[in-house]
Amino acid sequence: MGTLLIVASLHKRDRYFFTNHTGIIYEFISTLKTWDSALEYCRKQHTDLAMIENSAKNTQVSSVIPAYTQAWIGLYRVPWTWSDMSQSTFRNWQRSSPNNYGGNQFCMAESSQHYWDDDTCNVEFPFILSCVCNYT
Repeated sequence: MGTLLIVASLHKRDRYFFTNHTGIIYEFISTLKTWDSALEYCRKQHTDLAMIENSAKNTQVSSVIPAYTQAWIGLYRVPWTWSDMSQSTFRNWQRSSPNNYGGNQFCMAESSQHYWDDDTCNVEFPFILSCVCNYT
């Protein structure tokens, strides 16, 4: 069973999702960044953009996204591959997506309604990072 942790500070509110059985923490970062800048931020923190491999993880990730918000996760088109270079098999596209509108929508964002949408990578969105935490 997972536990939702909410951590507040004076200047911002970060929302975390922690799953006890897998040790994965998802963190919503409200700072707006392009997909590449979000990935760079995650890598500097020794984490990665969130990877969603099944419906349960999709629910966990979308639970940390504020209402009516889209956030970058680690999926990009080459074909659809995770930022760690693993292939994506799970899909949860919103209606009419992916549509590669304008021929340059190569990155993927998740909405608070659980659905995925391809978007232009240089658009600035908040993002979801994930880390696997091993406790000893």
